[in-house]
Amino acid sequence: MAPPVCFSDLPPEALDDIARRAGALNNVVCSAVCRPWRRALKTTRLGLLKQPNRPYSVNLELWCGSIELHPIRRCINGERTVRIANHDGAAPVTRIVGSSHGWLVTVDEDVGLSLLEAVTGRLYPLPPITSSGSKKVAKDLDQMGESMFQKAELVPGHRLGTFAVMLIHGGGFGMSFLRPGAKCWTAVRVPKWMKQKFVDVVFQQGAFYTVSRDAEQQPSNIVKER
Repeated sequence: MAPPVCFSDLPPEALDDIARRAGALNNVVCSAVCRPWRRALKTTRLGLLKQPNRPYSVNLELWCGSIELHPIRRCINGERTVRIANHDGAAPVTRIVGSSHGWLVTVDEDVGLSLLEAVTGRLYPLPPITSSGSKKVAKDLDQMGESMFQKAELVPGHRLGTFAVMLIHGGGFGMSFLRPGAKCWTAVRVPKWMKQKFVDVVFQQGAFYTVSRDAEQQPSNIVKER
């Protein structure tokens, strides 16, 4: 009888494919409870980020469209800079408007939004922001272009590879959200009497919380999935 095969016995190509399919968040969770998987990851490209939950700064080089992750405490933990390769045929990234759970929310020169997995470099285009059908959103996009996007916050859905996204746009006076697996955005209707300018949005305990310019906090409950 052949001895059992451990994760670390698999060829690097197979490990890299498994790690890419699992995603950064699941790789971290699995590594915490499975020592063979933790050892195996060191032989893949993901070994560059031994602990993806450590703080990294993101640098976007506009002149070449490249993105680099720089460990904030490099001198202490010995982690290296990770360069994310450009995707052939994809529009160059011009802005990064959000980062969470190992993913970046990017804006390209064609004003398209995408999810970029920082660890593996996988790119997933998001639906056009105009898919909400809002005339105001379409007008803001026509007038402001890529500068209309301020901040995006995302949280993983129940199914692997799905996310709920809340986006501040239109100079801070508009918001839209995207449910996990949805094909179009939903514009948040802000009452006309509310003149607050939204400057930030975070997710905590099942709700998105927005912060206005006047430091007022507003919770927004978003149904993730049934």
